[in-house]
Amino acid sequence: MALAALVLDSCTYWARIDAPPENSAAFEAQVNRAMKAAKIPGLSIAVVQGKRVFWNHSFGLRDASSHLPVTADTVFEAASLGKPIFAYAVLRLASQKRIDLDRPLASYWVYPDIAYDPRSKQVTAAMVLSHTSGLENWREGGTLRFVYNPGGAFLYSGEAYLYLQKVVEKITGLSTEQFVANEVLNPFGMSRSYFVWPESMDTNYAVGTDGAGNPVPKYKPVVPNVAGGFHTTAVDYARFLTAVMKGRGLDPNLRKRLMQPVVKIWTNPGKDADYLGWGLGFALQYTRDGGMALWHWGDNDVFKSYMVAYPARRTALVYFANSVYGLSIRDLVVTAALGGSYPAFKWLAYPQVP
Repeated sequence: MALAALVLDSCTYWARIDAPPENSAAFEAQVNRAMKAAKIPGLSIAVVQGKRVFWNHSFGLRDASSHLPVTADTVFEAASLGKPIFAYAVLRLASQKRIDLDRPLASYWVYPDIAYDPRSKQVTAAMVLSHTSGLENWREGGTLRFVYNPGGAFLYSGEAYLYLQKVVEKITGLSTEQFVANEVLNPFGMSRSYFVWPESMDTNYAVGTDGAGNPVPKYKPVVPNVAGGFHTTAVDYARFLTAVMKGRGLDPNLRKRLMQPVVKIWTNPGKDADYLGWGLGFALQYTRDGGMALWHWGDNDVFKSYMVAYPARRTALVYFANSVYGLSIRDLVVTAALGGSYPAFKWLAYPQVP
């Protein structure tokens, strides 16, 4: 697919996405072609420019079996895109001096599942948020194990996030759902975002599809799981990214720390300064042409998502797809919309549509 005409700087491309959009029709046609090639039923995209959600668009069907369309209010399964949501709530808690990111979590609450290992006394919130706790991603069997010593190597860990979730509940005395609502969802106007499926949920939610295009019964979490159970809309998540890029609710030191890598997971050899790293809740990417970007992805099998945000440029994009193939159009969508280069695409490799 020819991308050259759409690979433009965000300020020159997205500045023209307005009513009536001059170039959005070409971009929408590109996305529609890619979705058809990848057999993706539905997609929702939102773009932030400056201080607001500048542009959003809905594509295809939220439920392939009933032929219901995706709209701006369609709730998608966000998977691991919930991790930055919870992480930012924890950073706001740190700004209130209610948690010390560098104090061992065991001093707040002893986690029985890892108390057998003396290394459990070294794990901090900062290690959890940067995936340097040393804990495995998900346990196999009943025992949760350390793969590395805390504070050492990078190892993506959902289990570590669940540990921090329990600690925060002990500190605040609140359920995770109420804590996150207080610190992030309500202040940032995210009215269609949940860690627990609400009984009052309407029918406007996406249904995932497997590799054969068959709908998969909807996962509706009854207990919060900050590592993978978040549900939201593209517009709501874009509102969150707008607040993050402002550092809203964070003290200056934490705002600065958010943009700094705790660990680097890839560096370009030679004199090139480009790198990938992990900060407090977000993956980081630095390139000479784009500067520092926050990014993350979500993958719950039949739901896929991706986000990237450039705080210095106040530009961000997020999209959600209800298909096992949802990340097969990531490179096209992000590059066509924002331009630039993305080492993260090679590090987080998914087969892409041609």
